[in-house]
Amino acid sequence: MPRTVYILVAYDGTDFHGWQQQPGLRTVQGLLEQTLRRIVRHEVQLIGSGR
Repeated sequence: MPRTVYILVAYDGTDFHGWQQQPGLRTVQGLLEQTLRRIVRHEVQLIGSGR
């Protein structure tokens, strides 16, 4: 069953190539999705908004 969850994220972007997932680059979205997939054990789709 799909579920929507609100997560507030703050980060130091020094070691990242931006928010949006990009092939072959370390991004905030990519790392968060990878980590959340391990925790919940199924696919995760993040949608970011900010400023």
